[in-house]
Amino acid sequence: MTPEVVAGAPDTEEQKRRLRQEISIRLHLDSRAAAHDDQFWKEVGLAHQSADPKASTAQLATLVLRKLGAADDESADFAEEGGKAVNIAAHEWLLAYLMDAGDRAEGTEEGDEDDDGNLAREQQILVANQDNPIQSIVQFIEDGTIVLDPDWQRGYVWKQRQKRRFIESVFLNLPIPPVLLFQDQQTKKMFVIDGRQRLETVYRFRKGSKEKKESFRTYGPKQPGWTPADKLNPAANKYFDKLPEEMQRHFNTFVIPARVFMNLPRRTLYEVFRRYNTGSEKLRPAEIRKAVYQGAPLHEMMYEIAGEAGVEAISDEREREVARVLEDTMRGKKARYGAYNFVGRCLAFANVKDEMSVANAINRFMDDFAKDDAQKFREQFIRALETTLVWYAQHHPLCTTDSEGKRVAFHEWIATIQVASTMAALNKIDAGELTEEAAMETVRTRWDAFVYGSWNDQAKANIGGVLQEKQNTTTHWQKQRDWIAMLVGPEATVAAQ
Repeated sequence: MTPEVVAGAPDTEEQKRRLRQEISIRLHLDSRAAAHDDQFWKEVGLAHQSADPKASTAQLATLVLRKLGAADDESADFAEEGGKAVNIAAHEWLLAYLMDAGDRAEGTEEGDEDDDGNLAREQQILVANQDNPIQSIVQFIEDGTIVLDPDWQRGYVWKQRQKRRFIESVFLNLPIPPVLLFQDQQTKKMFVIDGRQRLETVYRFRKGSKEKKESFRTYGPKQPGWTPADKLNPAANKYFDKLPEEMQRHFNTFVIPARVFMNLPRRTLYEVFRRYNTGSEKLRPAEIRKAVYQGAPLHEMMYEIAGEAGVEAISDEREREVARVLEDTMRGKKARYGAYNFVGRCLAFANVKDEMSVANAINRFMDDFAKDDAQKFREQFIRALETTLVWYAQHHPLCTTDSEGKRVAFHEWIATIQVASTMAALNKIDAGELTEEAAMETVRTRWDAFVYGSWNDQAKANIGGVLQEKQNTTTHWQKQRDWIAMLVGPEATVAAQ
């Protein structure tokens, strides 16, 4: 995603200095580097492993930003007239990039997740060998015994060359790596952990010429190994149903080995998924979780109110409004089950007592409360989000802004603190230990300083805010505790009196 550049700001040295100051905080650079453009961009270059002693400051800035993804038409504006000084557009682009990437920093998108040892603690992991001929596998897929579900598996992404190469391997009787499946003990359905591309390739090829949009032909007769002089030539450039009968028979009876994990707890299965997540584009924790917890009431509730199946598909008015807010606010961050993940984060940080990585906290929540009424947590999240939108209405709820207050962007770390702390405050209000007026007054008077810090004349910058902290699991839990203490503690009650 190309960061949005803040346009129209006057090109002044003071504004560039302020942008350098904010970027230095986000990159944890020496604060003295912000004073001068040349030193600043050298520090930025070192932080991103980019350096050229012969380059001008503008050339170095352009080199760094192009490495981060700046397009040609954007980088053309990074140098001022003359080509040596750095334009304010370069500073704005870098800040916009860092704000967009903020929730990809350590701990904000579960990048700090730990293996919690569930696999090692399992006394026995039951894995069954279940090798089947392709004809049986195709039947299993068609009747739903084997589930190829694009909602939670990586999409079917193999290129034509990869598909044809795999079919060639089958005809050549080459060994095929086992596919990994998980069998649900209740439904007896088997879900793919690893090997979806292989299974769907044979399934699609088997469809033949009657379904040309999904199926495909073999290599053509010009491909080495498929020429008129080669033994595979009778099958060249043909759909499955046009193959010679003996080659159809060979394909149907070719055995694909499978290993089936059985009777594993969901959280342990999550680790199995993560360890065998071998695709070129790795599944994110939320995508793995959707696979592991499919069918669980908590999962279904979270998936629905997040609007992952589409906002207009939701019949309940409150749920539909929640999904619409998340869609409008998160925008690009909603991709790949981002909203589903955000709902899980908020519920986990509000209900799990032990402090652990984001991924493990959500998994713990899904396990510990699996038998609870999912509607209780539905109400908890919806009410908290509705209240958060009111309490933080003047502070861009779920979002942060740049130093000029011009660019508003969803920030998962900050949004989680807001919603989870609102849940804690609502519990106090329901118990008669806090008034809503007191909580709103605390938000009005203390939130901005809590997030952005307070101005320091000596440093000529804001200091002490949450955004200046390293965004990892430890600080996330700590800052949530700090804000809850402000929001529901004695000072909050005094503030409203």
